[in-house]
Amino acid sequence: MSWKDILKELSPRERMDADEFAPEEMQSDRDGKRRTENKGSLTVIRHWLEELDSDKPIEEQRFLSIRDSLQTLLRGFESAPRLRGKSREQVIENLTEFLEMVE
Repeated sequence: MSWKDILKELSPRERMDADEFAPEEMQSDRDGKRRTENKGSLTVIRHWLEELDSDKPIEEQRFLSIRDSLQTLLRGFESAPRLRGKSREQVIENLTEFLEMVE
């Protein structure tokens, strides 16, 4: 059984002890999880950017819902743009610049 398998079964107290005695391994595990989550978020962000950037009209309520969802997804990134209060064109521009920077 690897240490990663063991960590899946640890209580919060045991996890704190592991952090104390093996901080590098614990940090690398957290970083790996964060990278995996961010990759999934980027896929969804690209999908919604394509929907926003299409020529099809989008109802205002749908746009607001997409913008709020994007804002929630972007919280996991350090250099994420702020989208609240921005128009459709501004959101498209900000997301395009963000994706170019991240990739």
